[in-house]
Amino acid sequence: PAPPRRVPLVGMPALPVSPCAVRAKCAPAPMAFAVCRHAERADAFGATGPGGAAWTASEDAARYPYDPPLSAKGVVDASDMGLSAWDFAQQHGVRFGCVVASPYYRCVQTAMELVCALDPSIPVLVDASLGEVFGPDFMDERIVAQESHLRPLEDAVAMCAARGVACLPLSLPGPVWPETIRHAKDRTLSAFVRWLGECVAGRGNFIMVTHGHAVDAALSLMPSQAAHFVRGGAPGGM
Repeated sequence: PAPPRRVPLVGMPALPVSPCAVRAKCAPAPMAFAVCRHAERADAFGATGPGGAAWTASEDAARYPYDPPLSAKGVVDASDMGLSAWDFAQQHGVRFGCVVASPYYRCVQTAMELVCALDPSIPVLVDASLGEVFGPDFMDERIVAQESHLRPLEDAVAMCAARGVACLPLSLPGPVWPETIRHAKDRTLSAFVRWLGECVAGRGNFIMVTHGHAVDAALSLMPSQAAHFVRGGAPGGM
């Protein structure tokens, strides 16, 4: 496949084409979507990073404590998620047009591994509105205030390009500090409804890779979960 289009990555830049146009290339029916949490992160208890070393003791961890990559297990699990999505697509005769991911590295990496196993021609679209809870319940304000807590998006684009996957950051607003968990769920729920609306409109099926709170919010909309309190989800859950 051709390398992804390079766009200036300052904040969340506008794309030369809309996400709808990207996904319009896929067959609009039958409709299907999936929402999943990123696979295991490298700072999980007992996890190891690339090469089997502990990522938490690395310089990378000191620079990006809130933006870890996947653990070695997480990489394998993310690929397995792609295989599961492929099985589902084959059994039900559907085609996914894109994988939408939170801008956090673990989410983009999960999306990339998933796409490589599912269909490398599918683009990864980075949606800032699907990001982690951006508030003191999850992050230290002193660290966030000093410098960006996220890696440059160029890193994600380059990572995907090395695997032949197109990674396209979308021009969508991210969270504003300080944010509560409730506010984060409302934000990501609005994003999910927006993507679901485009799916219903026949612009293409999608897989969303995000964080635990966003998976909870999305599941709370499902009729099958209407009578349940939805909370928590294992890494890699789909």
